[in-house]
Amino acid sequence: MRLLISNRTLNSFGDLVLLRDPRGRSVYRSLLPVSGPEGPAFAVTGSFALHQVFEVEKEDGIAFVDATGDTNPIHRQGDVVAGAMTAARAAAGLEALFPALGITRLNIKFRAVAAYGRRMRQQLAVSFRGGEDFEARLRIEQEGRDVAEGVIAGKIAPEIQRPNVGKWRVNKAELRRVEQFFRALKIAPDLYLRAGGEPNLGYPRAFLASLPSGEMVRRLSGEGGFLTNLDLTFPEGAAPGIAGAGLPEVGLKQAKARPSFAKVLTWIMSGVEECCKGFALVFRPDVREPAGSAAG
Repeated sequence: MRLLISNRTLNSFGDLVLLRDPRGRSVYRSLLPVSGPEGPAFAVTGSFALHQVFEVEKEDGIAFVDATGDTNPIHRQGDVVAGAMTAARAAAGLEALFPALGITRLNIKFRAVAAYGRRMRQQLAVSFRGGEDFEARLRIEQEGRDVAEGVIAGKIAPEIQRPNVGKWRVNKAELRRVEQFFRALKIAPDLYLRAGGEPNLGYPRAFLASLPSGEMVRRLSGEGGFLTNLDLTFPEGAAPGIAGAGLPEVGLKQAKARPSFAKVLTWIMSGVEECCKGFALVFRPDVREPAGSAAG
């Protein structure tokens, strides 16, 4: 495993990001100060933690749902942060920090609604198994209340897995949408899209994970509901390229409904390639007062 976190990368995040080394007072530290290709950096040799303090401003929340196609009015007319945005911040941050990381699973459980303009804290406990397996345990709170928790897992490749997308094939409208997605999360788009100084024109897994929520709003708008669990898996290898006629296609299928929850199976296709599959649990507010993060 050879991972570097440069000071330049950390400074490209719009919100405060702190690194914590649980072995920092020992001779076997997990984060070693080094001089990297982009200047001062930390070499990652073991488990560590990322802490982030931020507030989601309403204009950023609207920019996010515009980029991901979520038409739920509670994110524009109200003050509810999209559950997909809560999940995407952690996953997109990891993809920006470690461009050679390929996320293979994202499982997020939502505990409460998050509101615009209020301070939030995100904690990621990052660990490694062997030379390539990667796991990050996530916890997000707002003003002392748990908002979400979960696990993001993946594999670290020896080098960045770039899709084969020539300049003439890039869907410029889609590229602008992905750039808007990153900016809404206060992450410099080039950390991912020009990782290593070269074009990296594949859809971020964090972006793909944000698409089913908006599709559920469009197709199942009559059902109502609040997203309480999102569990998605992704294939290994390069992400689908930002090319072609438009967004990857989201498929949905309702499984057998529970007394107070609906289970929605979802998958995402890019052409004939399946690039994501899993399910969402949606709380039905007609049963009792919802306590989860708003769907979409």
